[in-house]
Amino acid sequence: MPDNSTRPDAGYIQERRTHLENLWGDTHAVWRDTDLFYQRQYSIWAGANSANYARTRGQYRPSTSTNIIDHASDQFMGFIPTLRREPVNPQIQAHKDAADAVEIAVKSLMMDAAMKAMFNPWKQLSKHLNAYGYGIIEFGLDFTDMTEGRRHPAYWNPVRIDATHPARVLMEPHEKVPSAALKLLNMRAGELAALLSKKKNRRDFNAGGAEEIADMSPWEYVELEEEWTPDWHTLKRKSGDILYQERNAWKFVPFAQTFAGFGMEPTDMAQSDPQHMAQGILQPVKESIRLEAQNATAKHTMVIDQAYAPFGSRFPDILQQALETGAIAPGEQGDYWKMQLQDVPRWVFESGREIQDDIRRGTYNPGISGFREPGVTTVGQQAILDSAGRRKFSGPSMQEEHIASLVAGWILRIVDNLSQLKTGIGSHGRHLKRSDIYGVYDMIVTFEVLDPVIQMQRRELGLREYEIGLKSDEDYWEEDARAENVALRRQRLRQQRIRQHPAIDSRLIAAEAAAMDEVDAEDVEALRAAAQEGQLPLTQPPMGAQEVARPLREPLSENVARPARIDNVGALLGE
Repeated sequence: MPDNSTRPDAGYIQERRTHLENLWGDTHAVWRDTDLFYQRQYSIWAGANSANYARTRGQYRPSTSTNIIDHASDQFMGFIPTLRREPVNPQIQAHKDAADAVEIAVKSLMMDAAMKAMFNPWKQLSKHLNAYGYGIIEFGLDFTDMTEGRRHPAYWNPVRIDATHPARVLMEPHEKVPSAALKLLNMRAGELAALLSKKKNRRDFNAGGAEEIADMSPWEYVELEEEWTPDWHTLKRKSGDILYQERNAWKFVPFAQTFAGFGMEPTDMAQSDPQHMAQGILQPVKESIRLEAQNATAKHTMVIDQAYAPFGSRFPDILQQALETGAIAPGEQGDYWKMQLQDVPRWVFESGREIQDDIRRGTYNPGISGFREPGVTTVGQQAILDSAGRRKFSGPSMQEEHIASLVAGWILRIVDNLSQLKTGIGSHGRHLKRSDIYGVYDMIVTFEVLDPVIQMQRRELGLREYEIGLKSDEDYWEEDARAENVALRRQRLRQQRIRQHPAIDSRLIAAEAAAMDEVDAEDVEALRAAAQEGQLPLTQPPMGAQEVARPLREPLSENVARPARIDNVGALLGE
């Protein structure tokens, strides 16, 4: 295991890259093949004559491979985080209030950072997990507008979150939170020169390298290597010198990696390779997808040949001229005819079902993509299929949630330790303060995909449990209503009860009435007295408030007809 606490030089970084590229080489080759399937550019014919077959037989590629990845990402993973933070000391109310404030602020920061990314990072991560069986999240900070951060910290969010392509970052495959990471990137010379100008005061700054970059065309791309360790951050040119090096003030490597869990390590340790663990959802069914494309191409060719069969004639020159010009060829009916091809047998259109069944068994039930399976006629049947199909993705979903929890902890860590963020950060007025963190960086992030019908039933059941004393109001809000700031909700309820008190309500009504031109002093006193006695509609509870806790099934009223029980069918029939 290399010592990542020592200061790396250019040679050490080059050795690391060589080692990791050799380690991940076979995996990246598999991913490139997966890209061809996702982009529907794979060759459906194999073997020595594949090019000739592609030219003579054609290539029709159904959207199966793309749909499998996209639908799985759309259906089984959520993209809106739900955050949970336990109070550092549950016995102290200030710690409870701080935990609620941190939940709201960090969620707002993560949502805002996701919106600032070119692609939603959590959706991209789910696609990478499905396609490659492996995914990476990159954490970053953007200090471009520090002035705004000092003036309005509750509205300044420097946090950046990206789902970097897994082939762009090289890390040891068995470290979920890596001890070192090497990012490969291309940057325009103009952008790189602007970055280097901000780093020129660093002690380890390569002035000669910066001048060379400045002399290049601003649109020319430069290949770079960016290495991170808990102690050092280094930027160098590919196979070249270090451009600058600085201490890592964050004290952590801003990358997290995870495998989806579709693959597994082989028994033989000599074959230990990340390609066995980085197995995407398409990997077991690639050959079946290719067979499906061959089958669809053959059917399509048969249909085209039947629809556009060639013509024949005893006067081929006249026929050719008529076909080229669109004119009507002169002659008798028997002078021209359409070639009679062999009829396409019915079984051809029934073929391919076994291939589709194999693809379905190797991936997931298409019912969870919103398509109803034949024979499924009830909501309960569909719910059973959905539940069974989603179990395949429970592992990747849990991995995504764990990485999101790490990112939330990193946000707390940098606010608590970086001097530039001592006043805190925020988004849309949700302020994350250093004083609310208490030196603890643990958070739980989940991405729930809730069915509206099931959620409504859960809330009704939770309300019943609260009414009979099996659950507290706080448990109901957190578990069933999914409320994230219980302290704020409780405060608003207290304020509502205060406003509804006759003494307070009468004063508010009197003050409001006194400000109206059409109301005199006598009317003001009358309104005050009426409000104190509870005779004004404003003091009544909202309409329907008493019906919220109604039973799940209402009993029959006295006005509903109740037929007598039939115990003697013979008497009813007059026998």
